[in-house]
Amino acid sequence: MLLLVEGAAGTGKSYLVHRLTAALPPTVRRMTPEESPPDSGPVLTVVEDVHRARPGVVARLIRLLAEPRTPLACVLSYRPEELAVPGLVLGPATEFPAMLTVVRHVLGPLDVTAVRRMAEDALGADHCTADLVDGLYRASGGVAQTVADLLDDLVARPPVPGQPYSVADRTGTPPRLEALVLRRTAAVPEEHRAVVFAAAVLDEPAASRDLAAVAGLRGQPFHHALVAACRAGVLEARGDGRYGFTSPLAAAAARRAATGPALEVLHRRAARLLAARQPVDWERVAGHRLACGDERGWLHAVERAAQSFEEDGEQQRAVPLLESALATDLVPRQARSRLATLLARCAVVGLRSDQTLRVLRHIVADPGLPVGVRGEIRLDLGLLQCNQVGAVAEGLTELTRAVGELEGRPVPLARALSALAMPYGPGSRSPRTPRGSSGPWRSRTSRATRWSRPQSRRTG
Repeated sequence: MLLLVEGAAGTGKSYLVHRLTAALPPTVRRMTPEESPPDSGPVLTVVEDVHRARPGVVARLIRLLAEPRTPLACVLSYRPEELAVPGLVLGPATEFPAMLTVVRHVLGPLDVTAVRRMAEDALGADHCTADLVDGLYRASGGVAQTVADLLDDLVARPPVPGQPYSVADRTGTPPRLEALVLRRTAAVPEEHRAVVFAAAVLDEPAASRDLAAVAGLRGQPFHHALVAACRAGVLEARGDGRYGFTSPLAAAAARRAATGPALEVLHRRAARLLAARQPVDWERVAGHRLACGDERGWLHAVERAAQSFEEDGEQQRAVPLLESALATDLVPRQARSRLATLLARCAVVGLRSDQTLRVLRHIVADPGLPVGVRGEIRLDLGLLQCNQVGAVAEGLTELTRAVGELEGRPVPLARALSALAMPYGPGSRSPRTPRGSSGPWRSRTSRATRWSRPQSRRTG
């Protein structure tokens, strides 16, 4: 019997073979192809990484399988993407005699459940949040070895006490995966590597026409480049005519291998490609425009992305995008006002009170904001502290400061004065309103809750 264990790099072939051989009964002898088979008794021959085997070993395996002298079982593991001849585990001379039972076991990426089991084994079930498991799965593409390497890193560098484990801030590619990607990229002829870097910049399974547009290749040159990249194992067919890397971490390793000027060109083409799609993924467009130095285009894309998130009720996605933009020196004064106001609005609606408090404090500390804009945002901060956080003294201080900053803005100024007139403090009932009401003490959660002058009602 011949068992073929097939799987791409890191999918767990060695682990499977180890478990298999560890379960052998003592009556079975394990031997290598170099050894002479005994005259009797069951024998198991195991050869791992056949794609790297020397020609002499391959020749002996062919002879052994063609004329087995004793009851024989053979296990061969290999990476299909690294075979000398695609599909032929023992090269051009591969042939399996009729009397030989041949079974192929193909290992692929892990599913989310298997990733969770690995994480629980390494970190303990109490530390395996849904966000952690999802992050591990997405970053690794389900490749078992990459999951194991990420978990080793988490164990070696645990988070601050009280904080959950997370892979969001572990942006580095594990050294084992990085070496594999760089080795395979180097195996692609230099004139064809643009397609590898184009796939890395797009960072998603991409149609061949999109890869061609970003790589700047057409016709036969592009065809040869894509074939070379797949043949080297650096890219793989992902189904539906799309090609890409095994995981985002693999793509990140390839991006770091690209030279600066060439990378800027690729990002500029990617931004142009994505901006032409409908609907436009403005967040991704922003990333590419920033990477190619198009600061004006980046700012426009950031604002469009945040507005889209707000319109779709996904304010929590807009907050980190706007925070990152405002943390740079690339946003001019007028734009800072717009982005800061949008950030405050999204934070008030989309985040928990403690998160909103952090964001609003950060905004009002920005010296680049116009005084009136800072006053409106400080008003939200004071209302939040008084009504939802329970920090009444701090909230009244912020409301008082807001009054001084809202000169010339009658509507928010009236809201601030009205809030200061409310009976906060020990011995008085804190103002409460039913969910959805629009009293003047409410934080600005939507346009409908803005303070306005009461309308007189005509009777009779």
